[in-house]
Amino acid sequence: MTTLSALAAFFVSSLVHTLTPAGMVAQVDTVGLAGPFAMSLSQTSAATLDVGWSHNAAKAFIRPDNIVLWALLIAVWGGLSIYAGSLVMRARMVPHRLDGSLQKAPWARPPAAKPEDLRPVELAPIAAALIAAALWPWVSMSQPLAGFVLTTAMMLAALTAVIRGQREGQRLRYHRSFAIFAGWATAVTYASFASLLTTDLGVTPGLAAVIAMVLCAGVGIIVQAQLGRATSFSIALIWALVGLSISAMASDPMVANAAVLGITAMIVMLVRAAS
Repeated sequence: MTTLSALAAFFVSSLVHTLTPAGMVAQVDTVGLAGPFAMSLSQTSAATLDVGWSHNAAKAFIRPDNIVLWALLIAVWGGLSIYAGSLVMRARMVPHRLDGSLQKAPWARPPAAKPEDLRPVELAPIAAALIAAALWPWVSMSQPLAGFVLTTAMMLAALTAVIRGQREGQRLRYHRSFAIFAGWATAVTYASFASLLTTDLGVTPGLAAVIAMVLCAGVGIIVQAQLGRATSFSIALIWALVGLSISAMASDPMVANAAVLGITAMIVMLVRAAS
């Protein structure tokens, strides 16, 4: 139930944030703040909504500005919906009595899942990633560093879940639908890192993008090496980088070029994994 609640929280948070007009989002972010900090936070939030990719790269994933990123966000929602459905079906096949013993179910189709299939320790990273994803868009508006910490936690938890897989009886299953979210989360994290380098450390947007893309591609290659022929994660990550390159093409060609380099590295790894 915790994982399904986390899924619902992410769906509601991302839908509200995506569909709420930018100006209203800035106002929501500062509701309840008082004193001298309220005005500065409001001005900061409103400004970061409109300054472009280099200062607000990660928001392009939750407020898409091109068809590629829109399609990716819809794919993330769709993949998580499929994953939620699989959780419900497996839960129906593993009903428990209050004492924890397995109860026979007339709807359970052989071979029925075993009680350990839904053990909390295996679902905890998924729930943690989704909760962090639900909080990140709202927190990052006034607290970019806290937002980056949340995206990092989201990525690490999602990658832990994807690499480890989930136990189904005597075997481990790789969930391709959740891996799409993990690829999206990885791209969000490094876009957030690029924004942090630019806004807080004064790194030029082009250099920040190169650093972030190199790190992102490096993590993607390492993760794909662990996943073998399962390619959903890498496809989602490449998809995200293509969307970023389109977003940055007009305003900052260097950012777009860095994204292309990351895409190239990931495609090479993807071809090796599939062969």
